[in-house]
Amino acid sequence: MKKRQSNFELLRIICMFLIVAGHVTWQTKFSYDELNLVHRVSIQSLWMGGELGVWGFTLISAYFLSGSHFKIKSLKKIWGITLFYSISIYLLLVIFHVIPINPKDALKSFLPVLTGNYWYVSAYIGMYILVPYMNIVIEHLDKKEYQKLLLLLFIMFSLLPYLKNRNIHTFFPEKAWELLMISVESGVCKIIMILLKSN
Repeated sequence: MKKRQSNFELLRIICMFLIVAGHVTWQTKFSYDELNLVHRVSIQSLWMGGELGVWGFTLISAYFLSGSHFKIKSLKKIWGITLFYSISIYLLLVIFHVIPINPKDALKSFLPVLTGNYWYVSAYIGMYILVPYMNIVIEHLDKKEYQKLLLLLFIMFSLLPYLKNRNIHTFFPEKAWELLMISVESGVCKIIMILLKSN
């Protein structure tokens, strides 16, 4: 039985709170024009907190994934759980007439990962598939090459899309590459921590 680390569990709880707060802010659809500056900034800060929560979850996941091997069983589990809840929620909403039957919604619900219906799950699976290969790259890079890789990933998948207001489209959702970049950074953190403990 794996021993849980309380510091990571606490960070997960904080991330969950930030994500819930961010979604509440987003779903409430505040009319910012009717709010004063302090109120507006406080609400927008909660939304940014949601983004930080997502990055935090990714850092934790990538920290434990770094150095690990790809397991098809784990992939099937994530995919299966997502499929179960996606179909169940959709059927319940249709049965209780909350939403009408719609082919587009049905497709998204029955193929949630491939359609990106739950973007984080789709992005996480994309990251999970690619992380083992990134581990191989990470293990063979020195510090200078590592810094160059991080800079290149930042420019390609964060800076340029932001400046041009465009996304780099790939087979996986663009968020997968954002998560992958965070995983590389997390790998750096883990290597540094191991080196500090060994000294």
